[in-house]
Amino acid sequence: MKPISIERRLANSNLYAYLISAVAFIYYLLLLTDGKFLIFLPSERGMIFNNMLEHLLRGEFNVDPAVAAYESFVLNGKTYSYFGIAPVIFRLPLLATGTLAHVDITLLSCATAVATGLLAKIKAVLFVSSRLPPSDLRALTRTLLIAGLVLGGAQVQFLRASIYQEALDWAGALAAMYVYCCLRGLLSQQRFSTGLVWGMATLAGLTLLTKVSTAVGLYVATGLLLVVLASAAPPVSRSQIASFARKLMGGRTLGALVILLAFAAACGIVNYERWGNPLVFADFHYYPFPHKQPVFDEYGEFNIRRLWYGLLYYFFPIWTIIRPDGQLLFSEFQSRVMFNYDVPMSTFLLSDPLLLVFSGIFILSLPQLHRAREIDLRAVAALVIGFAAPILLMLTAIGMTYRYRMEFHPLIEFLAYLGFYAMCMRATVGSPSPRGRSQWLLIICAGGGIAVSHALLLMYKLSWYLDETELLRDGWIQYYGHALKTKFPTLAAHLPF
Repeated sequence: MKPISIERRLANSNLYAYLISAVAFIYYLLLLTDGKFLIFLPSERGMIFNNMLEHLLRGEFNVDPAVAAYESFVLNGKTYSYFGIAPVIFRLPLLATGTLAHVDITLLSCATAVATGLLAKIKAVLFVSSRLPPSDLRALTRTLLIAGLVLGGAQVQFLRASIYQEALDWAGALAAMYVYCCLRGLLSQQRFSTGLVWGMATLAGLTLLTKVSTAVGLYVATGLLLVVLASAAPPVSRSQIASFARKLMGGRTLGALVILLAFAAACGIVNYERWGNPLVFADFHYYPFPHKQPVFDEYGEFNIRRLWYGLLYYFFPIWTIIRPDGQLLFSEFQSRVMFNYDVPMSTFLLSDPLLLVFSGIFILSLPQLHRAREIDLRAVAALVIGFAAPILLMLTAIGMTYRYRMEFHPLIEFLAYLGFYAMCMRATVGSPSPRGRSQWLLIICAGGGIAVSHALLLMYKLSWYLDETELLRDGWIQYYGHALKTKFPTLAAHLPF
């Protein structure tokens, strides 16, 4: 029997990835619609992108006040929204049917974005797997990773239809495609070809028109990667400096820079038409809640003083402790330096344990990978720095919300894929799969992450009904019990509270 070529295996794996993503798309619709499959139900501020498209077709960058509602930024008598314009592309088919003014497709757009991101993630896992020697270890870890991605993590935890979530979903999908490209550049024989780098620059640019915080990471990653690709490893000679200069002026680098700058210019035009400044993405001086303006004036949109609280918020949620006086543990800090905090409480240690385990494996494998020179670790470092940039922004942001956890996933998933590669690289045909504690650790992490992701999704949906007074008076369990009875009375009837 002739061995199956890598190209043949990749073709088969692509079909596998599309099939899984298609089935997952139906499941995500099920979760988004609470099992009703009513995909055109009105959602939270769901008509903003429809209205934005109507105005853009007239050469205008504002939106109607009634559509923006409490998200109105009023400047010179006109109402503006801070959302990126890229999601309006998904509304273009509504123009042909004449339904743009009254059909809300936010829910359908969210499901499509999440399934698109999943497709990129499955292809990433399968591509890494194709670069590894066959083994039981590879089969086990690949299956667990795919199961965790399909049924947990960023694909499940945030499935609530809203305009805020839609922007994050599409930004997350574009970032997932970008991570897939990174893996191809690191592990394929072609490395970072001109076409691949240009594609990465295009994905970064589209993300800039979708959600700027995510795009900051992709822009930084692309810029640093271009420098790494043009430079030689130390020690550096005079001839290598000349070579570095020539590569920086080469088609791969210049083409990528042109793409990045073109999208930046388009974004700058939108910013200028909205706020009068091409470098301002949202001007909170026009935020419709004047009582919060002193917080912005004193501490700004991002401030390093919030870093410690951000780490607790995203990883160690002791901020949820209700003190004897009926206030949250850090309520004074929250009211003094932040616009808002968001529920449900969560931690990546419980929601994404499998990804964190593989990320840790990669970090522990760095010395071995450095000696073997199997991966360009300088390129990895450049990409990691880029992916970490949005995380730093979220940790210091003026508002911390549950959905912003999506900004952490490009870095966590990138490291997890490389951890999968590092763990299985030395495996050989017929080698045993992990035994005992190691095997059960992986299985428990995968299953636990899936279970917690679904529980967090339920809490995320129930958090729409948040009444802080009720929460502080009755506590978290009673609060969610009351919210459950409000949204899902049939399910709540079978619970003991």
